[in-house]
Amino acid sequence: MIPTAWEGLAPAPTGREGQLSLLESARALGSLRWLELEGHARLGALAAGGSLPPRTAVWASGASLAHAWRAEQLRELLPVSAGLPGVDESTRASASGGALARDLEVALRSADSGALSRWYRALSAVYAALSEGVGVAGGAPARRMLNRLAADADREAGEIAVDRAPCGEAAGTTPGSGTPTLGGKA
Repeated sequence: MIPTAWEGLAPAPTGREGQLSLLESARALGSLRWLELEGHARLGALAAGGSLPPRTAVWASGASLAHAWRAEQLRELLPVSAGLPGVDESTRASASGGALARDLEVALRSADSGALSRWYRALSAVYAALSEGVGVAGGAPARRMLNRLAADADREAGEIAVDRAPCGEAAGTTPGSGTPTLGGKA
């Protein structure tokens, strides 16, 4: 089931036989691509920024790369034709896209593994809805790739590894001293 905040990413089809039109497909896939690119940028910046505990930074780095991979797969699925927007024009935030990207970053910063898991499961549900329930232009190859993207997001939900840094302490320091430690352990 798709949470309400995510519903705009899997629009109701207006095309024949329960399929999205080419333009609707471009908008839906482009919105998801934008969200994946935002996930890549935000998690990558947090992973490299030094503010996360080491195990969390490693997970965020891997999750960032997974976002980049999914964004590339979506780029390949975007319908390209005369009269349709190009890849860059299609890659736009949905009405809720900015809030969803912020939710991902906030959940990571607060080490809320439950919120992170729900975020990735909702992303998986959107991919599944586009593949099975709604359908995008592109037929069976597009459905197979959307199923792969759903499985990848679902896998990410199951591999979340976040640790909380002590309140007010930087990751990788001895609590109370600010002294760097190996692997973030005193």
